[in-house]
Amino acid sequence: MILPRHSLDLLSSAQLVDASPARHHELAGMADLARQSISAVKIGNDVVERVYRHQAPSIFPFRVRGRIRGGIAFLYLNQDGLEHVLLDTFDFADPDLALLAGRNEGPAALYVWALAARGRAAAGIADVAVRMMRGAFAVADYYAQPATADGARLLRQVGFERTPSFQPDLWIYRRLANRAGGAVVGDPALAGGGPS
Repeated sequence: MILPRHSLDLLSSAQLVDASPARHHELAGMADLARQSISAVKIGNDVVERVYRHQAPSIFPFRVRGRIRGGIAFLYLNQDGLEHVLLDTFDFADPDLALLAGRNEGPAALYVWALAARGRAAAGIADVAVRMMRGAFAVADYYAQPATADGARLLRQVGFERTPSFQPDLWIYRRLANRAGGAVVGDPALAGGGPS
């Protein structure tokens, strides 16, 4: 199996960036950053708040010297949510909570809802990838729809590939555990909770 230079499942934390889960008071700033960095993002602060309260920690600011310089936000999809993404019937601007895994559910897939990372802040991606190797999250494939050429380039660098679907330009990162010759799903290394 040939892996990309920076396969997401093989990244290790550089500890250059604090990428711990967002605190409530950081949500509005994270939503503003997403809207400023990604013109396609049309998410209201109230929607971010709803998603934040519904699912396990899924919004991760990239803090450099205590200041937010980027971040990533996920939608933890349940099986119905994944089907809606593949069929291009998912409303990313106002997600139906019934299509998201709740706080105590393992996700069927991890959808990259928004990602803004330039320069040193991009090291936060590795920190979050390490968090996503815990428990049921370790076998949930990532999906994303890049809004910019830089976003597509970044996805390619960490092992994403375009995938056939009704949604235009949908990309997938298939977890190593889900590939032929990957880790066994019952592997003790995959035990434990989700990102915290």
